[in-house]
Amino acid sequence: MWISTAARPRYVHITHSSFSFSLIPEPLRTTLKLASPSSTYELHNDNTNQYRAMYWLYYDMKKYDNYTDAERIQLWALGTFYYDTLGHQWHNKENWMTDKKGVTVCDWYGLTCDADGMVIEMNLADNRVRRDLPYEFTLLSKLRYLRLSENSLRTLPTLLFEMPELDVIDFDANGIKEIPHIPKRNRVRELYLAQNRIYEIPSSIGELQKLEVLWLWKNDLSGTLPSEIGQLANLGK
Repeated sequence: MWISTAARPRYVHITHSSFSFSLIPEPLRTTLKLASPSSTYELHNDNTNQYRAMYWLYYDMKKYDNYTDAERIQLWALGTFYYDTLGHQWHNKENWMTDKKGVTVCDWYGLTCDADGMVIEMNLADNRVRRDLPYEFTLLSKLRYLRLSENSLRTLPTLLFEMPELDVIDFDANGIKEIPHIPKRNRVRELYLAQNRIYEIPSSIGELQKLEVLWLWKNDLSGTLPSEIGQLANLGK
């Protein structure tokens, strides 16, 4: 059997006496795997949120055929984030997961875009965002400002410090217990981690060479500060 993906069907379903499944076109799956090789298994497993977001993107987004690959990758990353953080239970999810007439991703609650329609800011403070950020979040490669304070996120992931444009991270009041290992290549200027449960500062804090603001009040810190914090020449300027 051959199916063309040039003109997308709204829904394709195959049934057989021994199986039943919906088709995802391989060109889309390949595009997403090239963008995020570590998601390969999830993109072939229909029990994952990565697969669910791919399915949503292809079948539910009305303007799918008009999107560029970059826009499809961004939508998939946002869809995976939405599903992984229980977006259906957020306090405000206005316009999320839709491209109905007159609505673009730039109209989704909490998002701000640049002139090319790429997300550069996300502000979902106090919005019941829960669990953990998925690895695919790193595909929001133009993101500069991230505010997820006053939510119920369980960890501050290393992946945030690997994002090429991200320079403001606000995870105040989430119940986070640890600051992860921080990689050398990062551009974070402001890091807000107040009102969490952090008990120590890692020596890798010294890798935040561009850091100007660090909020750590109302945590569970004890012991001595790592000497590497003295390497943060821009802190407090």
